[in-house]
Amino acid sequence: MTTLLPLLALAIALAALLLSKPPKDASGPIEGGRAAASIWVIVTSLLLVLVAYIWRGWNSDATHIALGMSIGAFGTILCRWAATGGRTLAGIALAAACGGFLLWIPEDWRLRAQIGVITGAALASWLFEIRSPSKVSTGVFTVALASAIAVDILGAKGMVGTGFEFSGSLMTLAAAAAGVLGLVATMKGTKLFWQQFLSVALLAVGVFVIGSRYLGLRDAWLLTLAGVLVGIVTNWLIDDGQDALRPLIAAALWIGLATIGFGLRRGYGMSLGLAGGVSTLLLLGNIRALLTLGPLAGLVMYRVFRELNLDATRALDIGQHYALVGFSTGALLPLLPVEWLRSRAARTGPRLPSSGMIWIVLLAAVPISLAVLLGAKGVVGFVAGLGMAAVIESIRCGESVQPLSLAVGISAATTLAYQFLGANSAMTRDEKMGIVVPLAVGLTVLIVALVIVSPRATLREAEAL
Repeated sequence: MTTLLPLLALAIALAALLLSKPPKDASGPIEGGRAAASIWVIVTSLLLVLVAYIWRGWNSDATHIALGMSIGAFGTILCRWAATGGRTLAGIALAAACGGFLLWIPEDWRLRAQIGVITGAALASWLFEIRSPSKVSTGVFTVALASAIAVDILGAKGMVGTGFEFSGSLMTLAAAAAGVLGLVATMKGTKLFWQQFLSVALLAVGVFVIGSRYLGLRDAWLLTLAGVLVGIVTNWLIDDGQDALRPLIAAALWIGLATIGFGLRRGYGMSLGLAGGVSTLLLLGNIRALLTLGPLAGLVMYRVFRELNLDATRALDIGQHYALVGFSTGALLPLLPVEWLRSRAARTGPRLPSSGMIWIVLLAAVPISLAVLLGAKGVVGFVAGLGMAAVIESIRCGESVQPLSLAVGISAATTLAYQFLGANSAMTRDEKMGIVVPLAVGLTVLIVALVIVSPRATLREAEAL
């Protein structure tokens, strides 16, 4: 199964592209710039691998992480080159393929590569959003990938038996297959509602078969189907209206699902609910509803963080000042670059992607700074708070998947960065005071560089916000 899974996923991705009908308004400049954006992503990925190799050598955690990031970036490139009409289904299938390919690598460095692939996908998706904006963002690939990899990681760590280490990729593969079968069954002019209904129904059947027959665990299919059910309810709650109360209700439902999942199977149970919800809402195409599961995604990514940094998670106390600062920063950080891009999306030229690269450095510098200054409590609060950014975007009636994509990517990057900080994350107060000024100067330089390089928003673009 581990050998066939990624190959089958690639075949389903190809089928999704061949069967999907592009929308009538898919052409135009908004779909241009893919080649240039792909070059940006490839060059960035190669530079990261080169830096990691020079820093620690080939057989090191840093290089393994960089290679994982490259896999995620390459998957994002393939997703972006898919036709608009089939990009979401192709993205789901490619997420399963990436999870399957990671099973081919040695177990002793698989975990860090799995977390790195989420970071690489989020980074590449952001670069594509800047250089080659699209009606269907590659952020859908990042979100599907994060949900699949989280189930794989937590299943491998928390469960005993065969198949749990790739159960997330398998569930995601079932979602992609359900979407393709839904397309095939409704090709003769059937309404979109029936296509979505059939796809979700087939997903439910596939989840039941995988959980009961292959994994042999009732809770596996039960919790995933619970995620599917909450996704259906959330899709009904979140429509095109401006009601801000409904996203809050939906977020409460996802938190309730997290509570049930944790009670039954701890982190693995929460991740199963996340996978079911993500797959359902992607098949239904409701991005605003997808954003409301940000709190659940944040809790699941916290459990992933815990697998590599157990000592840090013992310090969790959300009532303490450091944790609150970290939580607030996490809730706002993914929204800042999205808000910046929203007022400059119509701009062209090299200044926009160059500014995007500075944003990447800033997004990486903030969690590292928090880890040094606030320690374990601040980092844990930060990881938990990242999931709230997507809910805020949904309440604002935003339809960009980037806040959720960036949230899971930054969370994965924070998980990896904390590993390399070592003793620097447990400094005394005097040591922290001595490093405040250099960190402040560094962040100020980055912000000033962003202001200088960034194109200015026009008055019309600013008023549109």
